[in-house]
Amino acid sequence: MGKKDEVLGIIKTGEYFDPGDPARLYTLLDMHDEAIYWLEKAYRERSVVMATLKNWWLWDPLRDDPRFIKIYNRMNFPE
Repeated sequence: MGKKDEVLGIIKTGEYFDPGDPARLYTLLDMHDEAIYWLEKAYRERSVVMATLKNWWLWDPLRDDPRFIKIYNRMNFPE
């Protein structure tokens, strides 16, 4: 089993984890639909990872996605 399969297997265990974790992993794996799904969940659960949306390079691949922009705008970050 490769690392990607191992990581995806962890996500599918059903145990609770911060939804920001799979959002980050899916972003790194270029699985943007899944990343957005988990970012939505992270927003609803007030995950600490949401505070990283403004400045963390990890989110750069998602920045032009309208769904990411919508989530980002809901965070109401100061300019």
